[in-house]
Amino acid sequence: MRKALLAVMAGLLVAGAGMAATAKKPAKKAKAIVYADYSKPEPGAWAWGDDGKGCGASFERKGGKGVVTVKVCDGGWGSGVTLGASADPFDAEGATKIVIKMKATKGFRMVLAQDEKGCGPKEATSFIGSNGSDGERWEAVEVLGTGKVKEYTFKLADLRVSTGMGNQNGNKTLDVKGLGTIQLYFPAQGAASVEISSIKFQ
Repeated sequence: MRKALLAVMAGLLVAGAGMAATAKKPAKKAKAIVYADYSKPEPGAWAWGDDGKGCGASFERKGGKGVVTVKVCDGGWGSGVTLGASADPFDAEGATKIVIKMKATKGFRMVLAQDEKGCGPKEATSFIGSNGSDGERWEAVEVLGTGKVKEYTFKLADLRVSTGMGNQNGNKTLDVKGLGTIQLYFPAQGAASVEISSIKFQ
């Protein structure tokens, strides 16, 4: 009986060793798809704001970063910056998130929006996309600046279709092969600085 038990235990150990030897290796981390690298002269970007209420922003490349300077805005709808992509349309097939490396004034409020190609005013009569896109805008929840360099991660699955901009009768699917510009919107608030190093899809 003792010999039989030892034989069974030995068999289990051998089987376990075999399982460990054939275990699958961890999946490799997906390669990032670079949307914008601000240490390079392209792509472009431009700022905008509610000038009638004294709100506004400016964009410049400085020290290998895209620097957005935001004016004090006590009223109106605020300001923001449109960030162009390294390709037009931008193909982010296979990605599950947007990662923006930046430093923003502590407590500064920011909202990211990802446009599909063809995005325009919601009152438009047509939305001409590209690579299957149909002109929707997708928005993330508001984030806050920390005063330090940080990688802000926005999961594509968490983005929601905008009700204020873009195609309101689209397919309700983020068409990742036909993406357009990224918007960073700043609600009315105090003056601030946002230094963007890079934007990647992963």
